[in-house]
Amino acid sequence: MSNVQKTETKFSCALNNKVWVQLCGSFVIVAFSCTVIGIILIIIGLRHKRRQERKMKIYGAAGFVAFVGILCLLIALVFFPIMFIREMHERGKDKWFFGWSYGVAWGAFFS
Repeated sequence: MSNVQKTETKFSCALNNKVWVQLCGSFVIVAFSCTVIGIILIIIGLRHKRRQERKMKIYGAAGFVAFVGILCLLIALVFFPIMFIREMHERGKDKWFFGWSYGVAWGAFFS
């Protein structure tokens, strides 16, 4: 038998424990939920064949839910880099770059 012991390595990021990171993540989750609810409402509106007024109310609700989702995503996309830049400045790191995923998030916002 060898005397090798198993050691666990735990990786953690200091930014994951920040409230503003969790808040931005919450805004993105709300935006995704609003998108799913909006799609469901549009499908219900498309399948509704009886009353035109009710169909228009369903479409209006879907539009409102989509607007709330877009607003939440916009808040997260603006708030995250502001706080990230502040955090990096406090750590003394002045040279850093955003990754491609931030650009994809803005692309999703405009599509």
